[in-house]
Amino acid sequence: MTIRMNVCELLRTELTQLSYLVAVATDEKKGMELAYKLRPDTIILDVHKPDQNAWQVLSKLKNDTCLAHIPVIMVSLNSDEQKGSALGATDCLDKTIIHSQLPLILKKHHIGEHQGNIVMVVEDDDEYRDMLVMILENKGLQVFPTENGEVALTHLEHKKPALILLDLNMPIMDGFEFIEHLRNNEKWHAIPVVVLTSRNLSPEEQASLNRHVESIFQKADYQRDELISQIHQRISDAKIQNTPIGSKQ
Repeated sequence: MTIRMNVCELLRTELTQLSYLVAVATDEKKGMELAYKLRPDTIILDVHKPDQNAWQVLSKLKNDTCLAHIPVIMVSLNSDEQKGSALGATDCLDKTIIHSQLPLILKKHHIGEHQGNIVMVVEDDDEYRDMLVMILENKGLQVFPTENGEVALTHLEHKKPALILLDLNMPIMDGFEFIEHLRNNEKWHAIPVVVLTSRNLSPEEQASLNRHVESIFQKADYQRDELISQIHQRISDAKIQNTPIGSKQ
């Protein structure tokens, strides 16, 4: 969140009382760093911060494929709402009535309510990751893109996706090591994993993956509709398995 300190402290207090976790940045550089590190459920942006161009910040957020999916709520005057909407802002908080507006806007956009519906994409190839994000979002899925296994594990500390779409060949931490970390963690081991790979797997690798993942697709010849169908089915199955007896779905 990139906002002035007087408004900042007000929002921090309000959001904390509403049981949200809050990270604060007072300049553009820190704000972008936090956005990349935390991938928050929403970003609140001050339009009239004197030492930066908030419209430029908003444009950067919405043109970055790793951040574009994050809703941006402006803290502004009503006169700025139209421009913010044109640049991709989700909504506008009127500075004069923040206290009453904030809970309503968060509820309106279901901020923080859909953690279980996220598909995490773990893929180091920028173009391929962007293509997957576009395909999944066009099918109505909420997507959380990450560039390698190490980054994905960091985000799993505060995001729990319904399914992980995983590339095997990645720098820093490949898919096999990522799966090992996932299955050895009690909080994450039940998350379904669908693997996308461009390599020919050895019988040993195939057998190992079959014990830990839901499906394996070859990048060169997988069918998009089949992949989407598998994702929806795995998410549905996981929800059923995690629903206590007698509870509403």
